[in-house]
Amino acid sequence: MVLYLWLFPAKWFGKRFNKIVLLLYFFVIIATLIANAISEFIFWEEFSVRFNFIAVDYLVYTTEVIGNIRQSYPINTILAILFIVSALLTYGLRNLIWQATTTQTKFKQRSKLAMVILLAPLATYFLVNHKWKTQSDNQYVNELSGNGMYDFGFAFWHNELDYDTFYKTLPVKDAVSLFRKTFIKDSLQKTGSYSTRNIVSTEKPNQMNVVL
Repeated sequence: MVLYLWLFPAKWFGKRFNKIVLLLYFFVIIATLIANAISEFIFWEEFSVRFNFIAVDYLVYTTEVIGNIRQSYPINTILAILFIVSALLTYGLRNLIWQATTTQTKFKQRSKLAMVILLAPLATYFLVNHKWKTQSDNQYVNELSGNGMYDFGFAFWHNELDYDTFYKTLPVKDAVSLFRKTFIKDSLQKTGSYSTRNIVSTEKPNQMNVVL
């Protein structure tokens, strides 16, 4: 939209075509923001975190995920409400939106403003550190201090998911003790060495015609 308003001739700003385009644009933006808020609420109810790489996976495995979501939530009702609310808000803001079409600025002025707006996302990408939201030992506090859309973009570009946060783990000492009790013979339980054994079959190997 920034490119559209920047390059669109000023003398056509007040045309009916431009008004319709702006209304459609604001309708899409409002619907997207509301849909994002609903999605964040559902995602938080499921995982107690902001958007992360799990949300990115939702976009990759759309067939399974959408089927699961449709079984768990009244999607048709949610979409209908989303459409109606977005349409009503857009209609309510129509005069303010159209009022912007009465102001004609020169291309040079629009260029300066467009550069600032276009550079803002780049500055955010390079200057903002995702770890800034981690200011507490409380995971909920850190997640609430973040931004869902930013976290989604970060997860999309970095493909990272903290293992210790989302998977059950044991201290290394306890894990080694459990491993010894489960897999090592009693005679080797008390030894502290991590010796390896090379077990070779005494039978003649079968020459299988198998390609892996």
